[in-house]
Amino acid sequence: MNKNLVYIYSNQTPLSRATQEELLLLLPSYGLEVSPEYHEGVGLIICIGGDGTFLNCIHACRFPETPVVGINTGHLGFFQEMMPNQLELFLHAYRENQYTIQEVKPIHACVSDRSGEHRLYGINEILIQGVRAHIVHFAVNIGETNIQNFIGDGVLISTAAGSTAYNYSLGGSLVAPDLEALQLTPVAPMNTNTYRCFRSSILYPAKNRLSITTMDGTRSDKLHIAHDGFSKEFQSVSRIEIEQSNKPIRVVRLHSYDYWANLKSKLL
Repeated sequence: MNKNLVYIYSNQTPLSRATQEELLLLLPSYGLEVSPEYHEGVGLIICIGGDGTFLNCIHACRFPETPVVGINTGHLGFFQEMMPNQLELFLHAYRENQYTIQEVKPIHACVSDRSGEHRLYGINEILIQGVRAHIVHFAVNIGETNIQNFIGDGVLISTAAGSTAYNYSLGGSLVAPDLEALQLTPVAPMNTNTYRCFRSSILYPAKNRLSITTMDGTRSDKLHIAHDGFSKEFQSVSRIEIEQSNKPIRVVRLHSYDYWANLKSKLL
């Protein structure tokens, strides 16, 4: 891995394009060279855009071991480290090794259906729900324990990093990134005299495996499974197993980075 070789991933908004042009002018004066495509020899990925662009970048680069730094030209920018007017500040810090690496652990799902097994990865979350608003009926296990036979629109499994995304919109908890926890959040759970489903999110140790088994009425239906906004339909799913990945994403943070200040300024 060549520390002086960088790859730039950017969306195509006017501000992102202008930021990329300025960055290309600055890089040579800091001894940095641009690779036209990503490969394992690249020492740094620079992602220009918002959080959606960051997620697209990670998936496009196949969950790289290469450190990634974000320049925020979007809205919230939880993953993005700095603003466009801080390019030289970052380049100086990078050259002088004045930064830290935050490891963000994704989750992966193994989906078993009639055609075999399929693996999906998410940095933020994995969403499992019925197609065209059909309710789903799942047996939900954490480890070897059956937590509940769930019925509702679906369930969301999020990482600590993803706790500020769709999970938060569903009423889930905000989770600090240094906690080794995953979160199970219901989507429109059914609560009647017949069905009693959990209504709040469940935080559980990331070392535990979550298993979802489809029950009668859902086993032959299609399921919609989304991971970081990428989605696919599966037919006749029998089981879904979700675990934390042991292959972290490495996000570059300046020494001035403060998670709580970031959270307060962008969300609270």
